[in-house]
Amino acid sequence: MNYKGISLRTQIGLVCESHNWSAESIRKNDCFVKDFLSGTADLKFCSVLLRLADYLDFDNSRAPKSRFDDLELNNPKTSTDEKSRKEWLKHLGSNGFTFPTSERDKTFKLDIICYPKEINIEHEIRGFIKGIESELTECEKVMKVCSERWRSFKLPEGVKSEIYSQGYTYGDFKFHLDQDQVLNLLMGENIYSDSYVFIRELLQNALDTSRHREIEEHSKHNSAFKTEPIIVSDWEDADGYRWIRIDDFGMGMDKMIVSEFLLKIGKSYYNSDDFKVKQYQYKDKGLEFTPISRFGIGILSCFIIGDKVEINTKSNGSDPIRLSIDGLENYFTLQTGSDIPSLMPATGIREDKYRTNIGTSIAVRLNPAKETKKLNIKEHLER
Repeated sequence: MNYKGISLRTQIGLVCESHNWSAESIRKNDCFVKDFLSGTADLKFCSVLLRLADYLDFDNSRAPKSRFDDLELNNPKTSTDEKSRKEWLKHLGSNGFTFPTSERDKTFKLDIICYPKEINIEHEIRGFIKGIESELTECEKVMKVCSERWRSFKLPEGVKSEIYSQGYTYGDFKFHLDQDQVLNLLMGENIYSDSYVFIRELLQNALDTSRHREIEEHSKHNSAFKTEPIIVSDWEDADGYRWIRIDDFGMGMDKMIVSEFLLKIGKSYYNSDDFKVKQYQYKDKGLEFTPISRFGIGILSCFIIGDKVEINTKSNGSDPIRLSIDGLENYFTLQTGSDIPSLMPATGIREDKYRTNIGTSIAVRLNPAKETKKLNIKEHLER
């Protein structure tokens, strides 16, 4: 592609590539030529126009009803079909954006009329319009670093929408979960009759990951591999708090496992598609592994009687992770890589900072106000 003997391939390619970037990335990127072709073009400005043109192409002509019917999207058979159906109906319920015909000033807005036929589609449309308004704000910031010729170009300041619900009353009508109440329910006597049940829950997790590690090693032709025993220890710290710690030498966790499964209540890795693929691979090699724990609420049980949880973990091929959980209401502190971690609570054993071997260590500090009886850890484990 040439213009007056100049190849446009690289620069046009960069504009196209930027369509998948955020507006902030476009603003900060120095690869764009501001005064391209002797000042006749500004590639950042071109990127802004391209992304806004795509966002604003929102009407019923983009997704014709005849094709919707041909594809039978009103009877979706897969999750992909359902996504396509929502996107199609979103466009079918829109008349598109209208620019003002009079001279535009700094305060002009885009007009749009929508007539959704389902409440879920209306929520999608309203969310999409909010996204466009946010995009306009971000693109306005990009305009400030464009060349002077285009810097004063007037972008819409927002969207003025008229939405007419077809056959229903619009509102936020859906189930809402009260987080505090749900957490109290999951930690209450309705599920657990023993306040020290967290020990059983953590041991189940430790046993699962230890067995999983053996199967994983055996699948790699390391048939002699035997996972080291789980270690349980308890002690009182200098402030009189009692701690219970469980160390396993199983699979360990990486950052994805921590964020996607450990910290999402009710979401268990053992129910994930990734793990199901692993199970099929094991079966192909004549190996079988069925975990004990399935519900993904083991870590939550620690706070029935505990007030702090400290975790040290390392999986094969990834950086070790140090995690501190100081109560259910607070943000968790995650340290890894170049972070200098806090010391892992221990009683004269093992590592103080990051784990050097594969596996997971979990230490739970008991809240004296919640301890109704003195726990004999040995008897509890035997039972």
